[in-house]
Amino acid sequence: MERDGLLSLYPRRFEDGNYIGYFLYRDKDCSSVNDIEIDYELSFMAADGSTLQEYKAINRTMSKDKGEGWPNFVTRNKVFLRKDHAFLAR
Repeated sequence: MERDGLLSLYPRRFEDGNYIGYFLYRDKDCSSVNDIEIDYELSFMAADGSTLQEYKAINRTMSKDKGEGWPNFVTRNKVFLRKDHAFLAR
């Protein structure tokens, strides 16, 4: 199976361990087209289906060997320290 990119999640981010970060990267050796437009959505969801945090990107241009992301996408407390522990598997 061939891939064109990579999604990386960082559960304790780089400098500040209180955040979960993510980065989306497009490979330099992918298709012959230099720039592509993509739509994507990244969400952290609770076990009950409610959304804890989300980001939607529409018509984002991704170039070869480039990426984008959010180092402070969501706090770890928001995901893991909910009183009802809805995110954690039972």
